[in-house]
Amino acid sequence: MYPPKGKRRSAHPMPDRELADLFHHFEAKRARREAIELLFLVNPSSFALSHIAAEDLKSSKELIYRAASEDRKEFFIELGKVLDGKTKLNTWSKLDMDIAFILCFDPKIKSPDAVELLKKLGHPQTSQQSFKQRKYNWRRAAAKTRQRLEESGWKYYGNTFLDDHKT
Repeated sequence: MYPPKGKRRSAHPMPDRELADLFHHFEAKRARREAIELLFLVNPSSFALSHIAAEDLKSSKELIYRAASEDRKEFFIELGKVLDGKTKLNTWSKLDMDIAFILCFDPKIKSPDAVELLKKLGHPQTSQQSFKQRKYNWRRAAAKTRQRLEESGWKYYGNTFLDDHKT
């Protein structure tokens, strides 16, 4: 099964740059998923829930089970459309998606840096004040929605943007 002791291969270390790129990729993937969850918490709708479930069916099994137990047919109709490719995730604007991604990727980002990133992403009209206000409003709205959902039995797994503020 294993090669003899003298002939074992040693693990080749991954170059630092390659490791950093891999880490960045997984952090970006996590931030994209959390951004959708954050936007749902900011502006909840049953339409958004089906999109969240479609993003990752395995981790959304409790959400899907709950929708089934509550006989939410519209959830499953919308989920089917999303999975079939008939409906795309367009519940929020590109600006909202980009801001949510930035906040989930780096919750402590300074407004000037965030506005610079937003300009690179095609949002030249965003001001620092506008970004700060949106960040403040979103944190409050998401926290209220999360608290309401937790009180009704929703299981919460965490969000970098919201949880970072507590520390």
